[in-house]
Amino acid sequence: MTAIDSPRILFIINPKSGNSSTNWAAVITDYFRPLNFVVELFVLPAAFSCQILTKKINYFLPTIVVAVGGDGTIKLVAECLLQTNILLGIIPAGSANGLAKELGISTNITQALDVI
Repeated sequence: MTAIDSPRILFIINPKSGNSSTNWAAVITDYFRPLNFVVELFVLPAAFSCQILTKKINYFLPTIVVAVGGDGTIKLVAECLLQTNILLGIIPAGSANGLAKELGISTNITQALDVI
């Protein structure tokens, strides 16, 4: 499988989510390095809009977009993916992670990444 055929995953990271000091870029990069995926990281800017994310999606053409954050981050990313066929993944990184809990997504980082 070539990089062209590999699944393309865009991680949308909210650095303000939760109380953790997790270095999400390092964790995600280390996890996916040995796997056959093309991964792109995008850290949410303070002034976020769907237009910004849509530009990134149109440039990278992901198979999956993963929201790394809390319920608010997931909501923002999901709204931006409306009217697309792009899959939404969730890595719970907020303070409450209500949606992830309801969906049975582990708050253990490795277990959550395993699901992606």
